[in-house]
Amino acid sequence: MMHREYGHAMSDARSEMTRRTLLRLGLAGAGMAAIPGFATACSSKKSATSTIASTTSAPSSFDALLGAARRDGKLNLIAISDDPDSAYHVLLEEFRRASHLELNLTVPPAGSAMEVSSARQLKGKPDQPDVIDVGTSFAADAAAEGLFVASTPDGWVDVPSVAKDPSGLWTCAYYGVIGIVSDPATLPGRVSPATLDDLKGLPRSVTFGFPGDPRTGATAGGSASAEAFAAVWTVALANGGSFDDIGPGIEFFADLAKAGVFQPTKLAIPETLASGAVQVTLLNNFEFARTTGLMRKAGKGASVDFRLIPATSTFPNYYAQGAVKGSPHPNAAKLWLAYLLSEQGAKAYLAGGAIPTRFPTLYQQGVIADADLKAIEPLGLTAKTLSNLQVPLPEQVAKAQQVVNAQWGPKVLGT
Repeated sequence: MMHREYGHAMSDARSEMTRRTLLRLGLAGAGMAAIPGFATACSSKKSATSTIASTTSAPSSFDALLGAARRDGKLNLIAISDDPDSAYHVLLEEFRRASHLELNLTVPPAGSAMEVSSARQLKGKPDQPDVIDVGTSFAADAAAEGLFVASTPDGWVDVPSVAKDPSGLWTCAYYGVIGIVSDPATLPGRVSPATLDDLKGLPRSVTFGFPGDPRTGATAGGSASAEAFAAVWTVALANGGSFDDIGPGIEFFADLAKAGVFQPTKLAIPETLASGAVQVTLLNNFEFARTTGLMRKAGKGASVDFRLIPATSTFPNYYAQGAVKGSPHPNAAKLWLAYLLSEQGAKAYLAGGAIPTRFPTLYQQGVIADADLKAIEPLGLTAKTLSNLQVPLPEQVAKAQQVVNAQWGPKVLGT
């Protein structure tokens, strides 16, 4: 799962950045109340017996679309990686088995802007993407220009309003949570930082970078990063802030930058961790498996750690999928979206380290069991942890982004 949208000001490592480091954050919807269903979903312990293979059959919308999709014969996907360490690897394998479709996976490292551009520029051509998987703000813009066709398969009703277009033009099938990622083998005492206080105590000899610039637009110089923005807000929530006050997050990183501990312009992604160029950063949880895989490939074992930042609530980074209007395989596109929201799709996301948006309902129903959380549970992401999931209102997002845009430069970068 790769995404490349950094500007020329970034280092040469920009050609290796992960797909989700640069998605602009665009949330809309349900307010600061916990997502409906989480508290109920976590009220009782589920048995640990379920697997992807033993899950119930796909939703009826999948079955209804299957024949037409097979007549399409193929599905064009952009910016989706089938690397064994990708969060999409298991899902792609399961979808192939269920659909018997040929998957044409193009430009795995494409960014949201490239995906939208490809959908436009390749219109009417056989290699036009059938579905794009982008940040929610990109999805909203694409929907507004008429790029998508609506799709509301079974399970769509379970997705909270914050994570979908009300008419089904795009829907977020999964999300990630920010944590502290580090390579303890390169740290003093071989001890990973586990808390914000630990980050404050890092010596200057440790390279603590960031997954981009949390600002947007021209202010960010082409390096706007939703992952970085979410990291600032996550730290704010854990450091006395709120959805109405992102200031503590900015102040935290400003203090670290002034102390010489934090290098905000040092590109920090799985590739730079694997290369040793960076030792500590903050990333989405589903980047953990990819980072671990890269570490193994680099001959460094699997020493990388992910530590969830202790906070009163869990802040989600949603990612949206939309079926492109007029694409060459329209039925296959809708079949893919149906699969992403299906029980199998949810379990496959979990197997890859991502969190399915339908988790509350499926956990409550017993479709997702504790055993299905084994890829994320070691990261501190349990059903109980996810019960604290909260999201800001759109106006709170806009206000927080304005604050970050205005204060990150002078306070953190010293510019």
